[in-house]
Amino acid sequence: ARAMALAPDELVYARVDLIDVDGQPTLMELELIEPDLFLRTAPGSVDRFAAAVAAALDSPATNIPE
Repeated sequence: ARAMALAPDELVYARVDLIDVDGQPTLMELELIEPDLFLRTAPGSVDRFAAAVAAALDSPATNIPE
């Protein structure tokens, strides 16, 4: 949650990989893009991802000037 709170905007996708270092969860990787989202492995995932991207683009915080 602390790593995600540092993101400048709400993210559509993120993966946080943690490892245990002396009993403390420690950030190993914060992945904000994924070249293969494995959309083919979960029915409906393409539609859900497309809807999330469309919603993010419609958000006032992420509107891109024309």
